Amino acid sequence: MKYNIVFFFLPPSSSFYPFSLSLSLVPRILPLSTEKCDEALSSPLPHTAFTSSSVFSNGYAPGYAKLNRRGGAGGWSPLDSDHYQWLQVDLGSRKQVRAIATQGRYSSSDWTTRYRLLYSDTGRNWKPYHQDGNIWAFSGNSNSESSVRHELQQGIVARFLRLVPLDWSEEGRIGLRIEVYGCSYCECRHTHTHTHTHTHTIKRATKTYSPQYQSKYLYMII
Repeated sequence: MKYNIVFFFLPPSSSFYPFSLSLSLVPRILPLSTEKCDEALSSPLPHTAFTSSSVFSNGYAPGYAKLNRRGGAGGWSPLDSDHYQWLQVDLGSRKQVRAIATQGRYSSSDWTTRYRLLYSDTGRNWKPYHQDGNIWAFSGNSNSESSVRHELQQGIVARFLRLVPLDWSEEGRIGLRIEVYGCSYCECRHTHTHTHTHTHTIKRATKTYSPQYQSKYLYMII
């Protein structure tokens, strides 16, 4: 968007001395707000948002895999403790994910000592979380009660998360309770209109003035 403003100055003469001001207004992209992104995303979700590869029994269902909760048998455990098991959470929409925390199954000998994190927007095509150029393995728990939280060096945006246990308690089996931390994600972009450039154009009249008058006049309007 561009506007031209022209001023006509009439000195004591029949000639005129026009002054032209050109302003260009352009949109500017502003950065997204830097809100604190550390909300608990998974604990407010219904049980149906949690699914898993298998379940040891009804009391060990994935819906009980919420950090610091004691419902059911105190967390999720699969039917078999092997490397084919996973716990999945549907966040409901795409979220910014900044951290994840885990616990073992409440008051038990079941916990996960090491795991991988996968993420997806569809729940079908999965990407492994990378850190330092590698598919990352997170350290987990050494007992059933203390929680271990990891900040993600590379924040991710996803709707679905899947934890894949790699190692677990030698005293028991795979056990998990989790919390996911982050905030809502918006793909909108904000624009702001401001003066981007401005130019001054001096157009001389056909009739000239004395050097003293021109010098004084130009100094006043530049």
